[in-house]
Amino acid sequence: MTVRFSLSGAVRFVRASSVCAASRWGAVSMVALCTMFGLSVRDANAYCRTTTSKDARGGACVSQGVPLFWRSACIGYSLQRDGSHSLPFSAVAEAVDRSFDAWNQVKCGGGGDLGIEFSNLGPVACRSPGYVERAANQNVVLFYDENWPYGVSTLALTTVSHNARTGEIFDADIEVNATASLLSVSDSSAGSAYDLQSVITHEVGHFLGLAHSSDPNASMIEEYTKGTLTLRSLAADDSAGACAIYPNAQQRSVDKSVSPSGWAEAGACDATPRGGFSSECAVSAPEPVRPQTTSRCDVGGVGLVTIRGAASVGWMCASAALLRAVRRWRRTGQSRASTPQPRGACANARAGFVFR
Repeated sequence: MTVRFSLSGAVRFVRASSVCAASRWGAVSMVALCTMFGLSVRDANAYCRTTTSKDARGGACVSQGVPLFWRSACIGYSLQRDGSHSLPFSAVAEAVDRSFDAWNQVKCGGGGDLGIEFSNLGPVACRSPGYVERAANQNVVLFYDENWPYGVSTLALTTVSHNARTGEIFDADIEVNATASLLSVSDSSAGSAYDLQSVITHEVGHFLGLAHSSDPNASMIEEYTKGTLTLRSLAADDSAGACAIYPNAQQRSVDKSVSPSGWAEAGACDATPRGGFSSECAVSAPEPVRPQTTSRCDVGGVGLVTIRGAASVGWMCASAALLRAVRRWRRTGQSRASTPQPRGACANARAGFVFR
């Protein structure tokens, strides 16, 4: 069986062609199924960067939008401490660490290290993905053994919170569907299951700011054959995509609207999440008084992979996103989607797997 990684959401990717259709519910924007990603607008490589554009209706390859990037040279991640009841915690932790480390091992021009490094900050209690402004956060990998909120067809989902004007990433979280014991941590063969390390390795690419690649050998390819371990190993195209954004620890490739040179200075090596680190879920601090603006946080999606023959994934994803927005409103006592934000405030992009 083969799974196909497709797009969903308010944040668009640079692609050669697709069959996307968009819908918008207030601040919740979703795109149904999209296929076949193409060349980057930067060069002839097959890799593709995620952008902030909301104007690429239909999924055409566009120059609009600002590509995403992390400013810090070091990024911390954490595994939610409950793991999955269907898999040993130690094996899950090892698979997650290996997935992030695969990207840590990337070499860029001249054999230099990739200009961003991941480190494990240890298990956390928080089971809520997303970015909370003016509070401590976690870049968390979490599993659902029950009550998976995105529909039975979705295998994993990455949420990337970023500055809607500059593309700077503030936070990223990976959610994994373990409700049907579909995952394997075996090093020999995943058999009839999905290899967890392959899944997380692909998701970390989205975590970095990459979309799907048209290179059939890339871990960021939109298709994955069930039971195989192939996506564990990065291809040259994966490395090229990562190095295009993070060529060294001093620079970041950014849109020229952010920096006329196309490069921005990287931040220091500090793996602490934006706003600080906490094991517990945070609640927003009181919102400072600001003039009304039109730039607000909203919820969108980035790539999904869907079960062949399943119900309309676009509607399922939109419903799930709306549900999460309501849940967050109840938790924080305010709707982030309707609260005035400063110019360039955060937006959310989601990327992940749905079965085919």
